[in-house]
Amino acid sequence: MICKQCQHQNIVSAQYCARCGAPFTEEERQAAYDATVYGKIDKWEERKSVVTLEKFTSHPIFRIAVLAVILVVGLLLGRPHGNKMTVLEGSGYTVSQHTETGDLYLLTAQDEVSVELYLPKKAEAITLIAPDGETKDVDIEKGITLPVAEQAYTFTADYGSGKETLTVFVWEATE
Repeated sequence: MICKQCQHQNIVSAQYCARCGAPFTEEERQAAYDATVYGKIDKWEERKSVVTLEKFTSHPIFRIAVLAVILVVGLLLGRPHGNKMTVLEGSGYTVSQHTETGDLYLLTAQDEVSVELYLPKKAEAITLIAPDGETKDVDIEKGITLPVAEQAYTFTADYGSGKETLTVFVWEATE
């Protein structure tokens, strides 16, 4: 860095001129540093960090926000069987789902099957409408047994904030 008063060449990090003792301002020192190879490398790295978003993504607040979003999404969507009521796989039957209607078909070689329902959240009440039109409350803790009837069973779960319906057919499996 060159002194403006005596034109003496000083080192870049000097705060005072080595010859006349004149002080250098912070702006003069920064301009002298920026003109060096090291200053140019620092400017290039700063530009690169903006282009690659590293300047933003390396910030602790950004990282905490990303972790919070991942946690919330995981809690909301990370249920083992999804966000909808369904029938879990069980012994004695296989579960198939109709691709267009979403109805479930339980195929069995038995006269009746013991079905286990999966509910994505706690239900205030669960009702079952049998093929004959009879409606009854269901206690999933006690288990649900459905006889083979190639007509629809309809489960309705009341969550308090809304209801969800699932249609299930229990069919005899044919070879």
